[in-house]
Amino acid sequence: MISVVKICSRCRAEKDISDFGKRSDRPDGLQYFCKQCARRAVAEIRTSDPERARLLDVKYRTENKTAFAARQKRYRETHREQQRQRTSRWRAANPHIAKEQDHRRRALIGADKKRVSSAEIKKMLSGACIYCGAKAEQIDHVVPLSRGGRHSIGNLAPACGFCNRSKGASFIVEWKRRQKL
Repeated sequence: MISVVKICSRCRAEKDISDFGKRSDRPDGLQYFCKQCARRAVAEIRTSDPERARLLDVKYRTENKTAFAARQKRYRETHREQQRQRTSRWRAANPHIAKEQDHRRRALIGADKKRVSSAEIKKMLSGACIYCGAKAEQIDHVVPLSRGGRHSIGNLAPACGFCNRSKGASFIVEWKRRQKL
């Protein structure tokens, strides 16, 4: 088998053409420099100018959305078990964030376009529980998400932990009726 070689413009080494990335605007269809030099250059940019590297990443992802999404999907499909284990470890190490993500995901079904800001949540938590008047520790969905409520400022209310947990996925009327029994 005949091997075709090319000289890398960075390291000046003579290498097989399989060691060069593709580049459609070049006459030979290959990059100027070898893949190894390209990796080294990217590593240098990431360490010397992390902000530039972040901007380049964002630019690449926006310009190549479909290709990037396809690559991510292929990776997830081929590494399903490792991904599941990594996710389980992360969720165990970060239960409060995982819970918030679960709430956000569930809330996206029928959610308003405008997100509830952290400032609005902090303001609610600085008040009193709307059900019993104790110090608010949690945010309650007045109409529960599981019963068609939205994750919007109009459906959120400050609540103490006891009231929020005991109300659960009930409407206020149902919960109050249970309280009297």
